[in-house]
Amino acid sequence: MKKVSDILENAFSESVYKTLAISKNWKYVVGDFIASSTVPTVVKNRVLYIGVSDHILKNELHFMKDEIIEKLKKKGFDVKDLKFFLSYNTPAKNMRKVKREISKKEIDIVDRFSQVIKDASLREKFRSAMLSFFGRYSIADFINNKLDVE
Repeated sequence: MKKVSDILENAFSESVYKTLAISKNWKYVVGDFIASSTVPTVVKNRVLYIGVSDHILKNELHFMKDEIIEKLKKKGFDVKDLKFFLSYNTPAKNMRKVKREISKKEIDIVDRFSQVIKDASLREKFRSAMLSFFGRYSIADFINNKLDVE
């Protein structure tokens, strides 16, 4: 039986897998308070982009940058810089929806990767998350790293 982490490592690009791994450890790196107001979004060229919900916290995090990078390195993550950007959490009903048609190929990819997950509830959550992702981004966007991040 394969571990979900092994499946994900093979299924996603290195950048996405690193981002998922950092997200999993984020509260241990920065603490509960900062973790509740921030979200690691992507790692590109060893730079971690972090969405921050408050401009004051964003400014404070700039002063903590070296400390956060050091903690990430202690956890085994090869990050050389952090970039912070404002990312306001808005209620879903007020959020602008970006929708695109999900292709048959994308649905087949989601089904192929989700069917190896034994737990039905976890499998359906994974499938739903991936379909939501492909409702916004195409495979080409994913491969070419065009995911709304500067």
